Amino acid sequence: MRFDTDNCERMRITACGCVGINCTGPGRTLAVGGDAEINTNLIVNTALYTKDWYGIGSNAQRLLNSSGTELVRVTCDGNVGIGTTAPSNLLTIDGKGVNAVGLTVKNDSYTGSFIPTSLGGMAISTPHPFLFYINSAERMRINTAGCVGINEDSIDAYLHLSNSGVINQKFERPGAAA
Repeated sequence: MRFDTDNCERMRITACGCVGINCTGPGRTLAVGGDAEINTNLIVNTALYTKDWYGIGSNAQRLLNSSGTELVRVTCDGNVGIGTTAPSNLLTIDGKGVNAVGLTVKNDSYTGSFIPTSLGGMAISTPHPFLFYINSAERMRINTAGCVGINEDSIDAYLHLSNSGVINQKFERPGAAA
């Protein structure tokens, strides 16, 4: 079935029930050839596929769950908030609640979670050492006992420094008499 205005096809309903607006061969239940404007809500029950996502106007873009609670916000200046409506940095994660996981990083073999502490620091919820790499080389680690190794992965003291050349460790006590 075709719908024409001014001798030009504007909409078509195919034999299988697909509707095409401004396109003559809809391949989906609804196909729109051009822009579509929705002034209130678009409810998608399974998946939403998009090539690009555009925000119109000065409002932040938001993703809500089925009960209308905001989960993710992208502000006009590019800040992303997860669990917050006011992201103050490029990425702000608010895990809500005491000891809530702030960020979990995972690959095929390992999972590590970073948890904000009440003292303003970060805790790591993994039974593995915390490793620091620079240019793909391990430079420092904090083991599960809290011992620190710099250029050393077999730590045998609270602070273990290793250098394969000139000894250049320096310890100072500012303000102390010489």
